[in-house]
Amino acid sequence: MHSRTSLSRLMLVVAVVILAALACNLERKSGEDTTPTPSAQRPIVEIIEPAEGASVAPGQNVSVRARATGASGITLIELRANNLVVDSQVPAEEISPNALEVLLDYKAENPGSVVLSVTAYSNNIAGQPALRTVNVVDELDAGEGGSGTPFTALPPTPTQYNPLCRARVNVGLNFRTGPGTEYDKILTFAAGQEPPITGYADRSDGRWWQVSWGGQAGWIKESYTTQLGDCSAVRPVDVPPSPTPIPSDTPPPTEPGETPTPTLPDLRLSALEGPLAIDLGDDGTTTAIYTIRVINVGGQPSGQFNVGIALPTGEIKDLGLVASLDPNQSVQIPSGGLEVVFDSPGIKRLLVTVDVNNVVTESDEANNQAYLDITVTGEAEDNTTDESGGRQDS
Repeated sequence: MHSRTSLSRLMLVVAVVILAALACNLERKSGEDTTPTPSAQRPIVEIIEPAEGASVAPGQNVSVRARATGASGITLIELRANNLVVDSQVPAEEISPNALEVLLDYKAENPGSVVLSVTAYSNNIAGQPALRTVNVVDELDAGEGGSGTPFTALPPTPTQYNPLCRARVNVGLNFRTGPGTEYDKILTFAAGQEPPITGYADRSDGRWWQVSWGGQAGWIKESYTTQLGDCSAVRPVDVPPSPTPIPSDTPPPTEPGETPTPTLPDLRLSALEGPLAIDLGDDGTTTAIYTIRVINVGGQPSGQFNVGIALPTGEIKDLGLVASLDPNQSVQIPSGGLEVVFDSPGIKRLLVTVDVNNVVTESDEANNQAYLDITVTGEAEDNTTDESGGRQDS
């Protein structure tokens, strides 16, 4: 009887200890911060030029120099004037750098105050806009005793016209030995530099300028520049031969009777095609169709995978599941082409990712992305910005 009573007391003590530990654990968990960690950080942007309160004349082009930084990469920088999108810029060649400096343009119109706002994006994550006010001053109203403007400002200084045909670089841009990313890089131009144009070549990805810099001729992509001066005498020029690809290592010979092991699957884009120049319609939008084709250039079936695309709006869209691709088999996704809606001017990027969830083990994991930059011109509809910094149509 005594031993049974002792056993009961021991079990009671153990139960009390367990319940106390559980209570402590629950109390600790309830005090922990359960706020989810964001998958991307908001980028930061600053306006370098023009100065606050700068005066410009009606019809004058205002160049806005901005610098953005973000740990999650910069995919777009957008300029608005009184909340209307007037220009935008994506990185050149590099997909999402952590720092990006750009030049954006706004053409001054009616006299009055104009609030310029610049917003940087990391995919669909928008940073806090940077603001700058400029004064559009009619020269007749700028003098003493003038009327029609609610502020006092000096008349804008006229810019002397430079007739030299040149390309103003709008974003860090590679200067290459030929018109294509397959050619060697000579150097990288910074935003704002203006190399003289000596010729051009129209390629499958758009026009390339042949320019001269430091006594050397080379090539830059036209869509990342603004043409300045009188270029009426510029003519097409011959394209240099494409670089000879470096031969791959020859695999060792197979012993007699030995079956070679097939290489792993290798998924890549075999086609990303569509209009490279878009004009917005009367309603401020235009729809274009783009062809996306994926191929397996490896030696084994791929198994199932998904294809995703980052649209100009910042939306990340899943284009669907591909069941599998055999070696050298390709598929178009979607089968009828992808409809893309454009609703603001600027350079817009379509970024396609094959095997977006990284479920396929491939021989080359570095060739699963490709992008297309489209130049959009025309007037956009009135848009507003919501409190979170995202874009919202009114």
